[in-house]
Amino acid sequence: MKKIKSFFLTHLTILKILIITITGIIAFFVAKDNPWNHWSWMTYGSFLIFYLIAECIQYKQSLLSPLDKVKKYLLNFDGWEETEENNWHYKEYPEFTMKTNNEDNNLDFTQEWTRGEIGCRYNCGNSAYYVEFYHYQTLLKQIHIVQFDGGKKTIVAPDWEFLNGGRIYFYFEDSMEYVYQKYITEMYKKDYSKELRNNISFNNFSIPIFKNEQNKNNFIKWGGFSKDENVETNNEEQNKIFHALIDKYLSYKKKCRRTRFPMINKHYHSY
Repeated sequence: MKKIKSFFLTHLTILKILIITITGIIAFFVAKDNPWNHWSWMTYGSFLIFYLIAECIQYKQSLLSPLDKVKKYLLNFDGWEETEENNWHYKEYPEFTMKTNNEDNNLDFTQEWTRGEIGCRYNCGNSAYYVEFYHYQTLLKQIHIVQFDGGKKTIVAPDWEFLNGGRIYFYFEDSMEYVYQKYITEMYKKDYSKELRNNISFNNFSIPIFKNEQNKNNFIKWGGFSKDENVETNNEEQNKIFHALIDKYLSYKKKCRRTRFPMINKHYHSY
């Protein structure tokens, strides 16, 4: 369904031209001498409705900001074309471009969520850089990218917040960062933000995803967490706090599912 929607949005102008051409042919050569309930008029009316829908979609598209347009275009992975090394443009609207910036490399790629992956074995190969998005010459967004596990894995650096003397790392589902994470998941055919190694319990975990800011605040309120910025400096203690927060997040998700599907859970517990 996503591919069909993406194709429709990408080729909207062409589809509109085809609809106008076909309806014109039907109206002039086929339908003009037939009664209103003839199949030709029905077909003509159907194409007109499709045209009006296409006009509404294109109007809604025109109201989007350039950054919102980029978010939509990133969902169409095959719509992007590399023009030169580390530079891409969107084929349908080439004024939208993205490029890699290796000069601003200031993100720590040994944060708590990467430690189980890096350990003491990799002292090279890990790096961080920006991907920048432009509309013509205007910079719309800079996104931090991290390569870890000896450079074998690449993801968008998650956002984070101080909690309980440590940090919780996360994506917002409606953010540009998460949309681009989906893009590079398509690029590498694997989502490296999932099934990360926990170097304490050795269970795998994934970067938490909050629907929005309100959802994150609900989690913090539910857990009764302190937002103290006096962060533990010992790496082992930091890891313990981080993975405790991950466990709390998983409990919160289960609680949300039970709330969302109360009848299912009631039925389950009746056995």
